[in-house]
Amino acid sequence: MIYPYIVTFFSSILASSIFPFTGEAVLFGFVLSKIGDTIFLLIATLLGYIIGDIINYSIGRFITNYAYKGFCQKNKGICHRITYSNAVEYYKKYGEYSLAFLWLPYVGPSIVTVSGAGKLPPHRVLNWIILMHSLRVLVLAVIIYAIRQKI
Repeated sequence: MIYPYIVTFFSSILASSIFPFTGEAVLFGFVLSKIGDTIFLLIATLLGYIIGDIINYSIGRFITNYAYKGFCQKNKGICHRITYSNAVEYYKKYGEYSLAFLWLPYVGPSIVTVSGAGKLPPHRVLNWIILMHSLRVLVLAVIIYAIRQKI
């Protein structure tokens, strides 16, 4: 049966996107009903979170840039490229540490999208994504272990 892993993977992608969805509920549902191997469910969850955040970073990096250029062409008197450049430089300098909170539900995807719009280097963002979501899945594994000990 491969469907629990696929469902867990895609629910984690949704949970890591801007949609209000929780991938942990699906994970715990499969684990508590003993459908699928727990380790592979945790791996599918981790991969889903990572891919979802890579999608969010890409949205922030590319779509924001095109939307900003389109806005500037229509509103030449309002648009100030210097202000946006200053914000990007400020975020490059101080914003990387906000990625320590990307594991938070509902807040994390926005932080990753802003880091894309702030043009943080992809390798640094990917390091934070892998680190923080690995810690998140490790905490989930500890919770699952504790629940299984009580059942």
